Amino acid sequence: MGATQCPQRHSSEPGPQVRERHVRALYINIPVRPDVLRSMLLPPAEPDIFNDSAWISVVVDDLFKFEAPVGPAFMAVPFMNSWMMKVNALIKCAPHPEAEVLHGYQILSLDFEQTRGLSGWIKKQGARATQKIPSRLARFAVSSGASGSTATSAMDDGTCYSSVVTSTAAESDGAGQDCALVQVQGKLAPLNVAAGEVTSADFVDFVVNRPHKFLAQRSGTSEDSQLAFASWREGYDCSSTGCMRVVLEEISLPVLSRLGEEVGREMDADLANRAVCFLQPEYSLVDCKNTRVQQ
Repeated sequence: MGATQCPQRHSSEPGPQVRERHVRALYINIPVRPDVLRSMLLPPAEPDIFNDSAWISVVVDDLFKFEAPVGPAFMAVPFMNSWMMKVNALIKCAPHPEAEVLHGYQILSLDFEQTRGLSGWIKKQGARATQKIPSRLARFAVSSGASGSTATSAMDDGTCYSSVVTSTAAESDGAGQDCALVQVQGKLAPLNVAAGEVTSADFVDFVVNRPHKFLAQRSGTSEDSQLAFASWREGYDCSSTGCMRVVLEEISLPVLSRLGEEVGREMDADLANRAVCFLQPEYSLVDCKNTRVQQ
């Protein structure tokens, strides 16, 4: 395993938890009324708006490389790569009353690939312990390939693309049966050049250029949540460069039911015409320890 230096930080900044490289990230973006999304958020978080809509973004990507901090360096942790899925709300929030408003994402749920070894279970338990949000295991079938082999998969104009995520019976909401969570099929095409369109680089930048993570955390069995946040450390790389839109031929998102039956049903309506999907070649981040948002 190789070691690389941690980015420099001020002593008052939260320390790093992990460094990650994610490859072939599919973003499935669903517009929603701002008041609907606001009802799912803890103050002072507010929906971030593009084209008069708030947005939920379901992200399916290959956690290609996972590194842990060891002293002043990062060390690669073997056998920890796998596919994963995040259900994100795109929000804006000031971490304390005197701070500037940050454009970030609130993770509503996490799914890690069920692997033959223990890595999936370890990541699920680690997320529950450090992020304190709903985390599960699922099965992934993505045309980009198996985790760890995705970096060279085709992203040319006209490439057929598919992504299917299915919950495991043990962790599904379907009474002990495997349940479909995500099904997307289509073809890759260049982004729209018209500024302000939801298929343009403007919109892609709106979605991906937000290096601030927020979490509605629960402690133990308490139903009360508190809002926490962490900003990616210097050295992250997440942009619209190289992104391709996915021209949809088929889409189904039962995972939206996790947001509540009524909300999920509203968001699920006419998905084929409303959902905006794109594929990002890769992104990298240094995830830092969480701190509480102060009101």
